[in-house]
Amino acid sequence: MAYTVNNTQGSVVATVADGTIDSTTTSLTFIGKNYAGYGEIQNENFLKLMENFANSSQPTSPQAGQCWWDTGTTLLKVWSGSQWKNVGSATASASAPTGPNQGDLWYDTTNKQLKAYNSATSNWDLIGPDYTAAQQLSGQSIQTISDGVSDHVVVYIYVASVLLAIWSKDPTFTPSPSITGFSVINPGINFNSSISGIKFAGTASNSELLDNLDSTQFIRSDISDTKNGSLTINNNTGLVVGTSNDCTISVSGTTSTLGTTTGTLNLSPVAGSNTVVTSNLLVTQSTASTSSVTGALRVTGGTGIGGNLFVGSAATIAGNLTLTGGTINSTGGVNISGNLSAGNISTTGELAANITSLGTSSFSTINVSTLANITATTASTSTTTGALKVAGGAGIVGNVNAGNISATNITGTLATAAQTNVTSVGTLSGLTVAGNVASTGSTFYIDNTTVGFGDINITVARNAGTAAAASGGGLTVAGGNATLTYNDSDDSWNLNKFTKFPSGVSITATTSSSGYTTGALIVAGGAGIAGALYVNGAISSNGDVIAYASSDARLKTNVKRITDALAKVEKINGVTFDWINPTADKNRTEAGVIAQEIQEVLPEVVTTREDGMLAVRYERIIALLIESIKELKQEVEQLKRQ
Repeated sequence: MAYTVNNTQGSVVATVADGTIDSTTTSLTFIGKNYAGYGEIQNENFLKLMENFANSSQPTSPQAGQCWWDTGTTLLKVWSGSQWKNVGSATASASAPTGPNQGDLWYDTTNKQLKAYNSATSNWDLIGPDYTAAQQLSGQSIQTISDGVSDHVVVYIYVASVLLAIWSKDPTFTPSPSITGFSVINPGINFNSSISGIKFAGTASNSELLDNLDSTQFIRSDISDTKNGSLTINNNTGLVVGTSNDCTISVSGTTSTLGTTTGTLNLSPVAGSNTVVTSNLLVTQSTASTSSVTGALRVTGGTGIGGNLFVGSAATIAGNLTLTGGTINSTGGVNISGNLSAGNISTTGELAANITSLGTSSFSTINVSTLANITATTASTSTTTGALKVAGGAGIVGNVNAGNISATNITGTLATAAQTNVTSVGTLSGLTVAGNVASTGSTFYIDNTTVGFGDINITVARNAGTAAAASGGGLTVAGGNATLTYNDSDDSWNLNKFTKFPSGVSITATTSSSGYTTGALIVAGGAGIAGALYVNGAISSNGDVIAYASSDARLKTNVKRITDALAKVEKINGVTFDWINPTADKNRTEAGVIAQEIQEVLPEVVTTREDGMLAVRYERIIALLIESIKELKQEVEQLKRQ
């Protein structure tokens, strides 16, 4: 008959009929009397109780006081009769939990506060920190921060959720990880550098003293202030002027420097006067000059120089340069936009000008922008003689017209009239010869990917200047992977002499063979092969095919008789078959055996080809047949004796 299930308080929870189960009333399954297979259900109930219904989803039909291990939040919870409540931890939510009990904890995720429920007042009492949505987080917070090696206890000062300052008692250290606005932490009060205008404010009772110095000894920065007498700066760092610290005056040893960190340094005298430098003036700025308004030193007006002028790099003159006397000496280059009329010019750099006349001059580099006439008629018999002598190379973009040219090396394209007297040629990027080419040297080679010859005969022979003299010559092809190709489909290569290929030969022609006069390789005489011969297709012979296999007992060891030969033969089937991919010589029904069957009983006669297929050495199956016949003979004799 049915029975009832009561809870601890004696209330009826469920009534279970005989031979049935109840899996809906509670999270456990109630088993009725005489229910088959109750063991599994009972064990599962025990397991659920032991693991507190561990699951990311809450148990169905929970009972008051039932525990649940929430695997999703890794929290233990208990059913109050109306809701699941955390055991030993606070409920984290944006709003207050419903149905709280005395002492329940709630972490307010909106205001980041911990609160406890007071049933006497039905309120959530704040535990900390002191915080409201209107005030935001304000006050102090004791924190421990690290410098990557050791920890430091500091005090954070917050105003409206903004970290305003950090108080520390430790020596200066760098926070790790970094804290925005606090690159380093110094002893005392450290203000957030990312907040503009933050400072100590108010009036000090002893403001006239700063570091034991009277305030009258300082110049004010907030207003215009005057210092009577001279201003002395007792350090070499000097004086920095400007809102962006642009201008600097400093001293290094006996050298005084007036400089600017940004922009341009202008020496602007009072109107109507000149800037006079009575000692050495050194401009260390390295900006290059590309015009009259660029460079490290720029002079708006003219420049009068009473002494010598030395230019270390190129000198560019926008107008004409006329030298009425003396010599132009330059260790750099000279650039003149106008005309150049000068006597002697000596420069180790580049000369660029419209040259109208020159005296005896020497240059490292000459760049002539227009026509320069050299009227001297001195002939040239070497690289150091002539009307024009260039110690180095000469780069010429346009054409060169000359009577005779004598050169050691010529690069690029050389176009000449008919020349039959070219005695030597160096390395050429390209050469076209209409006539004959004769090589009298010890070696003649062509190092190209492809060498093409017209419809001519090629004869190779030693000491042969003509085709007739080359009778009996030969052709030698050396090097790895050399390829000899005949491109005429109507003809073929004929090797009419005994030919050796010490490094092997690969014949890529695919012509099939239907007789001894056809195929990719045709040998008029016999062929001797010292190594193994592998043939993918059929072998046909008009004569006998003789195969020798060494079988001398003196050549063998570990000799064993084949046992159970008759049983092994019974596992082999003689079959007829057709090839899946027939060829011209295999387009017929064949007879034979299956290699896989042979492999199971006599693996010694089965081999694996390069393509992974199995092959059978048919002649070696004879040994198995011999032993099977002997066993069969023994059985026949036994039957006779019976």
